[in-house]
Amino acid sequence: MRRSLLFSMLVTVAVALAAPGAARANGRFPQSIDVHFKPGDDQVMALQVTFGLIVTTDGGAHWRWVCEEAVGFGGVYDPDYAFTSSGLLLATTTSADGLRLTRDFCNWSQAPAPLGNTFASQVEVGSDDTIFVAAAGGDDAQIYVSDDDGATIAPRSSPGVAGDWWESLTVAPSTSGATTRLYLTGFRLVSGLKQRMMFRSDDAATTWVPLPITDFAFGGEGADLQIAAVSPTDPDLVYARVFQANGMGIGDDIYRSVDAGQTWTRVFQSGDNVTAVVIRQSGQVVLATQQSGVHVSTDGVTFGTPVATTPAAYCMQEHGGVLYLCSNGFLPDEMALGTGATAGTWTPILAYKDIQDAVSCAEGTAEHDVCAVQRWCPTVCQIGFDDPDCVCVTPTIDAGPGCPAGQVLTDAGSCVAEPPKDSCCNVGGGPGGAALLAVLVALPLTRRRRRRATARDRR
Repeated sequence: MRRSLLFSMLVTVAVALAAPGAARANGRFPQSIDVHFKPGDDQVMALQVTFGLIVTTDGGAHWRWVCEEAVGFGGVYDPDYAFTSSGLLLATTTSADGLRLTRDFCNWSQAPAPLGNTFASQVEVGSDDTIFVAAAGGDDAQIYVSDDDGATIAPRSSPGVAGDWWESLTVAPSTSGATTRLYLTGFRLVSGLKQRMMFRSDDAATTWVPLPITDFAFGGEGADLQIAAVSPTDPDLVYARVFQANGMGIGDDIYRSVDAGQTWTRVFQSGDNVTAVVIRQSGQVVLATQQSGVHVSTDGVTFGTPVATTPAAYCMQEHGGVLYLCSNGFLPDEMALGTGATAGTWTPILAYKDIQDAVSCAEGTAEHDVCAVQRWCPTVCQIGFDDPDCVCVTPTIDAGPGCPAGQVLTDAGSCVAEPPKDSCCNVGGGPGGAALLAVLVALPLTRRRRRRATARDRR
């Protein structure tokens, strides 16, 4: 995501004034980003949010928090996460730790050499638990692979050159083993101009075939090309997203290919941010947007009027035949995460106020020493969890531009009920800089780039 220099400076100042111990949700309005599932185990889910991770290990009966410092990143950055069936969770970071791994949400370690601290923009897990990692943005643009659940990770191929940036890496769910199909998109800067690229691998990232991109319309340098979805049953059926298709601002185009990326047809245009393309097991295709509704197609080509225009959709996935929607975790929706058998009919399963605690970990881990001890109560006060052990003072915050009193403006551009903000958040704590945070929340923020990692803006 691209943000103004002024915004970045304000975030930096806000964090400095709030320290020590005050969580700032990256200086952004608390918002859900994506949901991740442990393959084969419906009890384990991780909801990615702008203030870390919210995880459950009992099917949603209890939700607990992992802060950014435990994972190994900070600032305005959204990692790429992926689970293996053993419960290993992988996360890209902006720090010198590179790819990070955990099995218990407490102990996070660096990926083994030779990947080590190499920066990765994308991580994906195949249906057979093979891990694929795309190094990007520096001296290394290789694709790394692990066939042993992260015990070893080694480079397998080099579809690009040093300095290339990988926007998306997607595994075709119906393929596995030596014939795993992957799609890869990115760009290379040539004389300061963006040269977009798309590749396909039919042999588990051993070799790559360049795919033509002449069917795509790019309105300017701001536009990016990303794989949006691959059919769960047909590896040749794939959708791509042109982010900011007009090259300047909000407005995404969706393209469809039925021949493994050789040719593309534009099937959807929007003046909104298309946050998800879901190809359901039934063959139905669902497009989610932040503000203009959820669109459904039975043929994958024709999308009529939206089946629902509220609530806002920040992410959507199908899991076990059920749709999961990321939306507004505060009033009036109170649906940080919801489910539905059909698009447009949602049942909330998590509101931010329902988060019980930080994940319980041993002393000496960042999750205990930073998240639980330093960050938990400030975050309770800032976002509005229900914990009587945390003492909060709620100051008055002016409405965001264009919002009625008592409401603030979100990243998505909508007005929602004002969450509590801390001016004195922890027992015995000092002033937390809430007044400056109020200014940040009121700013009209730029929209999310996509559901995946956006660290190239921090290079």
